[in-house]
This record gives sequence, structure tokens and C-alpha cells, in this order.
Amino acid sequence: MHIIYDYSLPLYHGTIHLYADIIMKHGIRIFPRRKGSTDFGSGFYLTANFAQAKEWAKRRTERPIPVQPMLELSGITIRDFLGMKKTFEPTVLKFEITNTENWIKLEHKIFNHDHDDWKQFVWMMRQGNLPLPQYDWIYGPVADGGLQSTDYHDIRAYQNKNQLAVLTYKAVQYLTISEVITCL
Repeated sequence: MHIIYDYSLPLYHGTIHLYADIIMKHGIRIFPRRKGSTDFGSGFYLTANFAQAKEWAKRRTERPIPVQPMLELSGITIRDFLGMKKTFEPTVLKFEITNTENWIKLEHKIFNHDHDDWKQFVWMMRQGNLPLPQYDWIYGPVADGGLQSTDYHDIRAYQNKNQLAVLTYKAVQYLTISEVITCL
């Protein structure tokens, strides 16, 4: 699989409307995640593929996960969250990069292919065997399967799916929300 990252394209974040509202009011937050839970480390994940973001939003609506630090920003308890979960609506936030010239000067890594370097990186991140990456952002394919294997060669990429992990607040400052899209 080969993907190309185009800095001028909009980026999308699929979520539930509650979290979209919190992001709109309080900005993007990067919270630590448990080791091995993401392809590129703890960060704010986006995609250049609107259909993919819409799918993520619908999945998060069907199986909402309480993110306590996010809820605390709005004074919502986990109990309140669980009581509200049947009312959640899938929402996609559309982002633009405000200064592509400075964006590309940030420390970054781009995986254009699902080659061995990408497979090894994702496998090690998923195994929790790597320290957090020293990048501001990472772009590449989304991993599909083989993540629990003892051999990184088993990892495959979803066709036509990509992800951009924004890993630092230095990078967050270049993202701005341009549209909120409810996906019913």
C-alpha cells in the first residue's frame, strides 16, 4: 500500500458530540494512553479520509469510552457519561493546518508505505517496547491485524486508511477547526 500526505488537505477527527464540544471549548488535549494501545503513541489522531473519520465517529458512538481527563474539563462524572451514552451522536471535526511552512519544519515522521520500517515501528509501539516517539507528529497507514504476533512481519495495513498522530502541543498549535459535522 502506498499513501501520500498532502499538507493542504483537510484532516478529520471522528468522535462523539460530547467530546467534540469539549474540544471546541477547551482545545485539543493529548492524554497518556495505556502502553500498546496506539500505532504511533499517545496523541490526537486525525485522518485525511472523511469516510474513515465518519466510521470512527460511529464506532465511538456505539461503544463510547469515558476519558476521565476530558470529562473533568466539563465537570462530567463517569457515571453521568454512562447515563448519557444513548444520546451520543457521531461527530466529525474538520481541521486545517494553519501554517504548512512551519508544520513541515516540526519533528515528524512519514510512513508512505506499509514497509518493514512501518511494521516494526507499529509492532514495537503496540507491544509497549518503545519509549514515546520524539516527533511532533507521525503520518502513515492504519495497522490491521498481526498486532499481537511475535513477529512484526504479520502486521498489515488497512487499504485506503491513514492516520496522523499529533503528539505534541507544539504541533497542536497549527491545527484549527474549520467545521463540525454531525453524522447521523
